Amino acid sequence: MQITKVCQFCDNEYETKDANRMFCNLKCYNNSMKKTYTKMCDWCNKEFTLRQKNSTQHFCSNACKAKNIAIVLKKNEVKIIIKICDFCKNEFKAKSENILYCSTSCIKQANISNVSILLNEENDLYTYKCIHCSNEFKSKKKNKKFCSHNCWILSRKRSVVNNCLYCLKDFEVAYRFRKQKYCDQKCMGEYKKKITKHITICAWCEKEFEQSEKKKYQKVYCSKACEVLKLREGNQEYVTNTCKKCNKKFSVKYTNKTKIFCSRTCATSGSNNAMYGKCGVDSHFYGLEPWNKGLTTETDERLARLGEKISVIIADKIVNNEFNHPIGFITGWFNSKKNNKDYYYRSSYELKAYEKLEKDENVISFIGSPLRIPYIFENGKHNYIPDILVTYIDERKELVEIKPISILKQKHKKLEAKLKALLAYCSQNTYIPIIWTETDLGITTKYNK
Repeated sequence: MQITKVCQFCDNEYETKDANRMFCNLKCYNNSMKKTYTKMCDWCNKEFTLRQKNSTQHFCSNACKAKNIAIVLKKNEVKIIIKICDFCKNEFKAKSENILYCSTSCIKQANISNVSILLNEENDLYTYKCIHCSNEFKSKKKNKKFCSHNCWILSRKRSVVNNCLYCLKDFEVAYRFRKQKYCDQKCMGEYKKKITKHITICAWCEKEFEQSEKKKYQKVYCSKACEVLKLREGNQEYVTNTCKKCNKKFSVKYTNKTKIFCSRTCATSGSNNAMYGKCGVDSHFYGLEPWNKGLTTETDERLARLGEKISVIIADKIVNNEFNHPIGFITGWFNSKKNNKDYYYRSSYELKAYEKLEKDENVISFIGSPLRIPYIFENGKHNYIPDILVTYIDERKELVEIKPISILKQKHKKLEAKLKALLAYCSQNTYIPIIWTETDLGITTKYNK
């Protein structure tokens, strides 16, 4: 919002958004720093110069200001009290009843005497006898054992004599092993064999198991598995649930038994999505431009990565026989009795190929859209799916690509990249690459007359 103000140098009006601005431009500001103003001193009535027009200075010098302050203090006289110093017992004048000492030296000496009284050094000293060197020493701390740090280090290096629990012989060990109960491993083993054991019944499976009587904490379960099953109230490690969205069964750990969706897609799609049914003004994206507007896979890496990701997803769906969207040709499902499976065909040529393979006695089996072959085209990652994988009686396997003669004559660069990827894949595996046209399928067109 624009505010109308008056320049403090040239007295001209100007508009500004800053409420604290004082000058209309930089030139007026610089000239104002050079300009001086006169004012009358409130004490001596003499004129003195100022740099600022609205200055709060009222006196021409510090002397006039001090004289003015002295008169103000006389008018408001402070009561002076005569007190006795708590340390030196001398009389002194004070302006407040809270002052206890006459000077700073008395304050320091009083603090020192108070500290010495609190410490009481003579009474707080304790007499001890050093465990290592047996010399007497005094200390302010309680429960001291060593007279010095050196004695403590030497005591750690000393040896200790213990009595073996099994053979009852004395044995010497380093101080850090002072809690050792046996002279060697054999004695420890023989002693543990003598320990009497008692039979306990498992609190879950009710099977009998043995444990030592001398154990401080007695076992309740025969194994960790029984303890876990007791905590889970008998349920196994994994639980089978039904997805609330797609009604598919999925397994989760017992700790996640309350999970109701099989995947994040089901949990955030349809009516489960917070944006479901919202459009126009109600949408969070109303009035915002899409992030990919004006971008291409060549100019933006995110779009390129997204395209690669979508390509893999769709290719895998085609291989798994889950992608059956029409693409403009004759499409449908072909029921193969030889393979006891339905295959989705995306052109009339594929349907003819399925019918031919179904009748051929030399063919054991065939698979439509069998696998995904990745390849690179124009610096981008793509996925190519051969049409059919055919297995013959002589264990020969062929990867078949079905293409019309008209498309092969055009020599598309992308088709060439696909066929190169097919050849490379077949050379690495035990497959034979082959291309079927109208001639192989028994279809008559103007290209094969």
